[in-house]
Amino acid sequence: MPGKDKKITLLKNYVQKVWLWAKDNFPKEQIINLFSDERKRIILELSLLAFIAAISAVLHFKANAIKPPEQPAMDTQHFEGNFSGTLDAILMEAGADSRSRAALENAVAKKINLRRLKLSDRYEFLTDGQNSIALFLIETSSERFLFERNGSAYEGDSISLNAETHKKTLSGTIKDSLWSSMSGAGMSAPLIMRFAEIMQWTVDFVSDTRDGDFWAAEIEEQIADNGRIISRSINALRYDGKAAGRNSAALHKGNYYDEKGNMLKSMFLRAPLVYTRISSHFSLSRFHPVKKIQRPHLATDYAAPAGTPVSAVADGNVRDFGKKGEAGNMVILKHPLGYETYYLHLSKFAKGMSKGKKYRQGDIIGYVGSTGIATGPHLDFRIKQNGKSINFEKMKRVSPGKLNSAEIEIVRQKIAGLPKNEE
Repeated sequence: MPGKDKKITLLKNYVQKVWLWAKDNFPKEQIINLFSDERKRIILELSLLAFIAAISAVLHFKANAIKPPEQPAMDTQHFEGNFSGTLDAILMEAGADSRSRAALENAVAKKINLRRLKLSDRYEFLTDGQNSIALFLIETSSERFLFERNGSAYEGDSISLNAETHKKTLSGTIKDSLWSSMSGAGMSAPLIMRFAEIMQWTVDFVSDTRDGDFWAAEIEEQIADNGRIISRSINALRYDGKAAGRNSAALHKGNYYDEKGNMLKSMFLRAPLVYTRISSHFSLSRFHPVKKIQRPHLATDYAAPAGTPVSAVADGNVRDFGKKGEAGNMVILKHPLGYETYYLHLSKFAKGMSKGKKYRQGDIIGYVGSTGIATGPHLDFRIKQNGKSINFEKMKRVSPGKLNSAEIEIVRQKIAGLPKNEE
């Protein structure tokens, strides 16, 4: 190295000056005795140079050893998305280490209830080359939170988001499919699915949709001051079809009601599970496949693979459950208006089931099996009102609530603002 050669040259020159000084200040005889010939002088000089080189190398090593280590290059990575999973799962997938994950989650939990993060809530964060999170941002429907690393911990701050309400009306005529018609008119995919979900109690979009059917919807959007759409909802909707008939509804106090004030959502699901077929219908006289006798079958049997989830068809509380002889594992739910539903031959019950526990419509209460007397896996489903058995397949839609006259007028006004089919 140039620096090292320079040091050796300077030291060599210094040794030569010392050698000349010795010659001038010591008697000639002593010098001659010390270096009686050229060979001894050369050996001594080379030894001194070797010693000087060794000292120089040690000094060079020490100088480098005390220099601060070079900082690693920041390999920053950017991630963003919506909360389709837990915060920990999102950070783990991004490669963040356990220490920074725990520290950040602890800081976030002090500002936000992590269990209430929604799919509509947005996140954005940066990681450095050491798999640690440098900055983390969360946007909910009303606030923006920013967390910044400070040593081994994180500090968070928040600001409120101002939002404006915008309304627009979309409509169209069915051609080919409901999806193509609505998406072509500017309806987003989530809103198309929401439209079908709201109307599912009155319109079967699999079998009732026809070319030429008319639809309309009033969409309400909450837009934040940064331009981000915080939420979208359907305030009112209409579907007039050749097979489906005339159907309309409007949102009022969290639920959808028709022009007569009936809640659009039915009290009961159309079926308690996803089934392959109905293997046995409600009958006052049926030949029993196991006992080989004629007797009433006051139930609907749904054939489905073992382990298929079984859902509560309506809001209700557990009146009883357990192993019940020929019925096998059975659950009985008690509902408003004197209704009770029975779920037989289950392979197992939902975790945490207990008498009196409340289940919402659609909650899983058990799984298809063949316990008790059964020829194969299926759900024996029964329903009674005030102790009398009912044919579930022929039940009319039951509205769980109805509005008063003043509220009905509010709903009608919202529906009246929708476009109508001109044909």
